[in-house]
Amino acid sequence: MGTGVIRLTEVKKDTNINKEEQIKRRQVMAVKAAFVAMAPEADAERHRTTIKTPKLELISVVADLGNFDQVVDVCRKLVQNEGVQVLILCPGFSHQEVAEVANAVGDGVPINVARGDTPSVNLSRRIFKEAGW
Repeated sequence: MGTGVIRLTEVKKDTNINKEEQIKRRQVMAVKAAFVAMAPEADAERHRTTIKTPKLELISVVADLGNFDQVVDVCRKLVQNEGVQVLILCPGFSHQEVAEVANAVGDGVPINVARGDTPSVNLSRRIFKEAGW
């Protein structure tokens, strides 16, 4: 019994469609994700980068640690204006802040938070403290 899933490579040739259109139909869209971090003295407009692979487009944005409203606005714009499908937040986000971001971007956008185990968190805390955070 079949799974009901049609693999893109199994799409039959349609002689009424040109070759370019057939290729487009077989291509799988890249996932568009964004990692959002907060840091002192960051500017979300300037401190960002994009990495593109055939299957993933990852936008990284660093927003000002002292301006959470800006962070929420950045996340909302990433989803609404740039088509981001998945958000990944740095460990500095509290549960309440994650909820605020989730409310701002709406249903259907998974919000992941990069968290470490206790030894990693403690080590990270020391590193950031030594750096003057």
